[in-house]
Amino acid sequence: MTKDTMLQELLNLEVQLKEITHGLRQIEDTWSDHFDPADPDDMYLCSTFAKVEDKLSVVRRLIQGIGAQVIAQGTLIKNADGQYAIGNTGIMLTAGSAVEVLFRSSEQDA
Repeated sequence: MTKDTMLQELLNLEVQLKEITHGLRQIEDTWSDHFDPADPDDMYLCSTFAKVEDKLSVVRRLIQGIGAQVIAQGTLIKNADGQYAIGNTGIMLTAGSAVEVLFRSSEQDA
C-alpha cells in the first residue's frame, strides 16, 4: 500500500468516524432512554460507548490534521493586545485554532 493510498483511506475513515461519534454522542446525551441503570451489563455498555466515543474523537482529530491545509507558517508572536499571531501574516489564533509547532531550544536542537 502506498502513502497516498493510506492517506485517502484515512480521509475516507474520518467521514465514517464523524457519523459514529455523532451517534455515540446522541446516545450519551440521552443515555437514560437507552440504558437501564439497574442492569450492570447496560451500564458497562454505556460507559464503554463513552470511552469509545472519546478515543474515536481523538483519532478523528488526528486524521483531520493530516488532511488540513497549511494556511500560514512563521514565528508565533504575542501582540500588544495579548493575542497570538503568526508572524506578520495578520492571522490571529483563537480558541480552537489547530497549531503545529516546531520548538527550537537552540539552532542545532529542533
